[in-house]
Amino acid sequence: MQEVYGVRKSLGGLGAELFGLKESETEKLQDFDEFVRWLGYQNLDSGEVHIRKQTALIPVEEMDFIGTLQTLEEDFGATCSRLNLEQTKPPYKNKIERLESTLAPQTHNLIMSYYQEDSVLWENLYGKREYMKSP
Repeated sequence: MQEVYGVRKSLGGLGAELFGLKESETEKLQDFDEFVRWLGYQNLDSGEVHIRKQTALIPVEEMDFIGTLQTLEEDFGATCSRLNLEQTKPPYKNKIERLESTLAPQTHNLIMSYYQEDSVLWENLYGKREYMKSP
């Protein structure tokens, strides 16, 4: 959801043009809960790519491996191994400590309902992860 949050933050500029929003609407969407409610009125299957469901973007059936940021080092090592490359740690340019979620439970539930197909896919691939649980 961090990528989408970045899009929300930029709605005042190019994002406003992408979504056809008025200035008053972009100001309202600076509130994250309001932004999440707004997502519910968007086409997440074939609409603007920045808010589209991952299952609508990625041909998962053609993938032989899907890694996650949550297990980046482990997945990077597995990828190196599969490609017969020397296993090193991935380079970190902007490493930050894990941010604590401040999502209200109802906001989390809306996000999970909008992106339910993604959630089910990733849960089936990886099992229930911490980031998928309600705060």
